[in-house]
Amino acid sequence: MELTLVTAFFRLPEDRGRDYLALFDELAGVGLPIVVYFDAALAEGLERVSRHRNVTVVPSRIEDSWTGRTLAQWPELALPRRRNPGKDSRAFLTLTNAKLDYLVAARYSVSSSHYAWVDFGVLHVVPQPGRAGFLDALRNVPLPERGLLAPGCRDRATDLEALWDGIYWRFCGGFLAGDRASLTSLYARYRQTFAEEVGRRKALTWEVNIWALLEARGLPFQWYPADHDASLVPR
Repeated sequence: MELTLVTAFFRLPEDRGRDYLALFDELAGVGLPIVVYFDAALAEGLERVSRHRNVTVVPSRIEDSWTGRTLAQWPELALPRRRNPGKDSRAFLTLTNAKLDYLVAARYSVSSSHYAWVDFGVLHVVPQPGRAGFLDALRNVPLPERGLLAPGCRDRATDLEALWDGIYWRFCGGFLAGDRASLTSLYARYRQTFAEEVGRRKALTWEVNIWALLEARGLPFQWYPADHDASLVPR
């Protein structure tokens, strides 16, 4: 089985204070094929990311993603009541929800049996000296022939209304892997559910909450316990 990593980087109004390009330089050392959807307005960053031989860069604009285009029809959306106001903006929640747009679109850039989303700056949750082990785990992920491999912190969501009020870490969000067919099925369900729920509620929530909602409605995930650290990738 072949694995291609997929990620994205867009400059958001909020300054996170991290050197994401340096973190990505380390991530690219994994050697696996990586498809990066990168902010088309950041010429210097585009050039730097493109230096890695195993990286395919797709200059992009977040507003051109399916999620961005869908949300454009609702200029006024409520944000979750329990959120970090300095981080969980509309722009940030748009980007997190667009993960599946890019994960599935990567099929047209690199042919692979399996694809995995990994956050562009994921290594900020893996302190040294554990990064070499984390990258080795990425190289050797025990991929299921069919299905969605997803790390998470909590039991299945039962209070589905609460998913619109605060973040629920059933899924960690920083890593998600699957075969082409399973990801295609997930994406179709995501698009339908996201458009229906956001349109009905005129409210926005995190991508992991949408995934939890999909699971509660019967979409199977091969879930495993993890946290926002090196355990994101199974060994």
